[in-house]
Formats: sequence, C-alpha cells, structure tokens
Amino acid sequence: MREEDENPTIIDLAERRRQAEARRIAEAARAKATKPTRAPDTGGSFLGPRKNAGLILAVVLGLAFVLFVLPGLMG
Repeated sequence: MREEDENPTIIDLAERRRQAEARRIAEAARAKATKPTRAPDTGGSFLGPRKNAGLILAVVLGLAFVLFVLPGLMG
C-alpha cells in the first residue's frame, strides 16, 4: 500500500475559493484604507521646494547689488 492511500487529504475547493476571495476582499479593503503615498512633484519649481525661495533670492541679489554695483556707480 502506498503512503498516499494511508493518509488521504480531502480538499474542499469551494471552501478554498471562498477563503481566497475573502483574502482578496480584505487586501482590497486594507489598500483602500491606507493613504496612497504622495508622489513627488515632477515639474518642480525653478527655485526649489522652499516657500520663501523668491524672497531669499531677492535679498541676496539686493545685497550683491549694494556691495558690488553701487560702490562702482558712486565713485
């Protein structure tokens, strides 16, 4: 007698399908419940992600003007 005949395993395919469907539904609910990750902004701005980048650039350009250009114009 073979070993397979001694320990027969009966598999209920309908039960297996129900379990698989329940797993799929649970995974879909879990995926729907979690917030999707936010994709980075692909376009991006010229000045970068900082909110005050324009103000910083204006201050730096003004300071450079005062230090380098204005003295040349004055004398």
